[in-house]
Amino acid sequence: MPNLSPSHPDRPLIICDVDEVALHFIAHFEELLAREGCRLDATSFRLDGNIYHLKEERHLSPEETKALIKQLFQEISDYQRPVEKAVVSLTALQEISDLVFLTNFPEKLIEKRKARLAELGLIAPVYSNKGSKSEAIASLIKERQGLSFFIDDSPGHIKGALGLPTPPICLQFVADRRYASLTSHKPIRETCFLTRDWAVVEHYIRGRIQQDQTHKT
Repeated sequence: MPNLSPSHPDRPLIICDVDEVALHFIAHFEELLAREGCRLDATSFRLDGNIYHLKEERHLSPEETKALIKQLFQEISDYQRPVEKAVVSLTALQEISDLVFLTNFPEKLIEKRKARLAELGLIAPVYSNKGSKSEAIASLIKERQGLSFFIDDSPGHIKGALGLPTPPICLQFVADRRYASLTSHKPIRETCFLTRDWAVVEHYIRGRIQQDQTHKT
């Protein structure tokens, strides 16, 4: 499990997902699907069962979907596009907090992902994860005395983080408009909010950190 030993444990920590949060995923995925003669039917907050093969007139199996995602990650590692305002906001927040990326991305490609983020100006530890992120989040925040924030698009990962004995402050960020709309119909009540705007995220985190620091003085 990842472990970030803080030199200043009172310093706030931001744990940030990558795909569809810091970097675009769905837009790239649809470009791949178009080349493969498929389309994405965003009818639920998942990919399995929502990819339709136009010529064969059928939805792809989970195995076929997984293979396409693997192909996509291999293709876009070097040029994945940033979500609007993500770089500016995260860079600004690094002035007042520590930042780590926690991503369900193939471990063998993690150095490419780290290099791409750094190329965009986001220089921070990048941890590869598989499945639930709860254990990794718990490991990252266990030595923290300051505020911890977790930003992710997945309702499942958000709920998992909220289920920890000492949960971080959770913010749900979904860059794609369709998926943001889908999840807004079933909001996670314990989250602070759901947004597609990094300026809103930055403003909120700054406010919480300032409020916390004021209470300690």
